[in-house]
Amino acid sequence: MSRIYRYEKLEYLENMLWTKTLTFILPYFWDDAREGFLFRAAFSDKGLLEVARLIDQMFGPAIAPWGGRFLAETLRIFMMNHYGQCWSRSRSSPSLWQGKDLRFEIDRDDVARLPGVKDRDMLYADDIGLVESLRRLVQIENGSLRTDYSCIFTVKHRDFASEEEVRLLSEVPENVNRSNGVHWLLAEIVLERDRSGRLPTQEVLDTLDPIMPRFQRIPFGHIDGFIKSVIVHPGAPIQVVSHVKALCEEHSLPYQGTV
Repeated sequence: MSRIYRYEKLEYLENMLWTKTLTFILPYFWDDAREGFLFRAAFSDKGLLEVARLIDQMFGPAIAPWGGRFLAETLRIFMMNHYGQCWSRSRSSPSLWQGKDLRFEIDRDDVARLPGVKDRDMLYADDIGLVESLRRLVQIENGSLRTDYSCIFTVKHRDFASEEEVRLLSEVPENVNRSNGVHWLLAEIVLERDRSGRLPTQEVLDTLDPIMPRFQRIPFGHIDGFIKSVIVHPGAPIQVVSHVKALCEEHSLPYQGTV
């Protein structure tokens, strides 16, 4: 039995307990500048063409008859159909505590009971740039092509290895598949409005949501005792401490005080 931990704000805990769901986010909206070069590049038409060109340049005849453009398009469809959330094997990570109020804990074995969710340990590497990411994505073994698209969500710079991250990844249900041509075209138009490298404005996000929702809710209410413990940061205001304790009492969660 192993445990993993999520560091969060009070508002997240409140929403999680009332809805009995975890909130996963579409990778495009992850705001960590220390990762994600490949999946951010593949979200725009210009970036997609660059990814396709690099694949052709790096692997050439080995990827025939598919070619770089086909593999790049497949990568983008994969990204559009997956949501994720970051957890950690670390019980006390200073960097993960930054700006957070509390930490809650689950049994990693219970992840398999969450609908459509898989867990993957983060790989920490010295080179996380676009070229090296493509080398992890496209592999030629004994003359055969093998792709590991999920690796694009699970690589971070070695400087952050102390965070011991675990990624939970969820595939979107078939009835809301984002690979539909019309929906993809609309989403592409909206995403292309923001060319500055920053996240889109709220107006753009509101336009985008019906086409490509930012969030996916993963139910856990069917798992008895899913939350194993809740701990509050020692620097949290007394009002936060009192509120977390009351929430734990109301929802019968093991409250373990402050760190």
